[in-house]
Amino acid sequence: MLPYLTLTYLLSLAGIAVYFLFIKGKSAPVYRKQFLYFVVAMSFSLPALFLYLFSINSPIQSYHAVFEQQPLFGEYAQELEVCYKKAASEADFCKCDELEQTSIILYKKSAWYETALGYKSGILILAGGSTGIILLWLAVRLLFLVRLIRRSEKELRWVDGKPYYLLYDSKNEILAASFRLGKSYILWKPALNQLESTEQESILYHEIAHLENRDTWEQIGMTFLQIFWLLNPVFYALKRELHLLNEFLADAFAIQKTGSDRAYAALLIRMKEQQQFGLVNMFGTHPLKSRILQITQPAQPARRHTLHILIALVLMISTGFATTPLLNKQQQAFFEYELVQREYLKTGKTYFCKTCLYEQAGESCLPE
Repeated sequence: MLPYLTLTYLLSLAGIAVYFLFIKGKSAPVYRKQFLYFVVAMSFSLPALFLYLFSINSPIQSYHAVFEQQPLFGEYAQELEVCYKKAASEADFCKCDELEQTSIILYKKSAWYETALGYKSGILILAGGSTGIILLWLAVRLLFLVRLIRRSEKELRWVDGKPYYLLYDSKNEILAASFRLGKSYILWKPALNQLESTEQESILYHEIAHLENRDTWEQIGMTFLQIFWLLNPVFYALKRELHLLNEFLADAFAIQKTGSDRAYAALLIRMKEQQQFGLVNMFGTHPLKSRILQITQPAQPARRHTLHILIALVLMISTGFATTPLLNKQQQAFFEYELVQREYLKTGKTYFCKTCLYEQAGESCLPE
């Protein structure tokens, strides 16, 4: 699992680098968003492919002394030979029909691996705890929305042939927000009804764009993604960028429906003090400056980035092929160290049959 997650981190870094170098600010938001989705999809699918390919085509190279990875010469080679002779003379050393020198594995204490083993349980507990907290926070936000639906006064409004439920809740200070839970809901403060009809339509269409783009489900997906990428800085850059692109798309949709970009920009400035809440997409969310610049600048080219997708794909594949063997070797090295350390603590011996250790652990020891 750890090599897989590590690969997703490395590949996502390669993909997001292509985005910020060649795509950000140079194309329409819809294509930028599609590219970011592509990076996430490749970051999770390619590692599984790499690990599978290397596991069937390149037998994992194990080390006889994985703990210090010493070459087989000099004093170490002599020590290995001595241990082999001792093992061969012991009738009950292992269950193998014929013991080979390459099957001998030595225990040599490593400060790095000892530290890693010492923190292993704590890391697993921390990972499980953080996962629980993230899922609990998601559940709390969903329950808030369910409670909001139940306690609010509802008004069914049809817009362009589609039904939307306006929620009036006096206990919330949010002027306008939207979310989808089975049905499409728009949180609407009665004070908004005092705005001009065009301004009301602008806000309404902005929220409808969030609903039609399924931004609520994207936010839920990002919550699950955070479970795996909690320590990945790419996740936070990705989340911020997707949020901004969603606002760009919603703004563009509202302007398209109302036909006045200047009036819409002025309305954004007037409503800039709105708060934000979880799964709710709100009209006045920041960063305001970027949204105003996006509205006022000339339209960006609506072209797909086939070349940049190929560049990202080649970079991600190259990264995977360069790092997967190293990660596989390190994973096996740590696994073997854990096996021999356990046996050392039980028996006090410093040399073991690697094949038997793997059989005891329920694993297969691939030939070198």
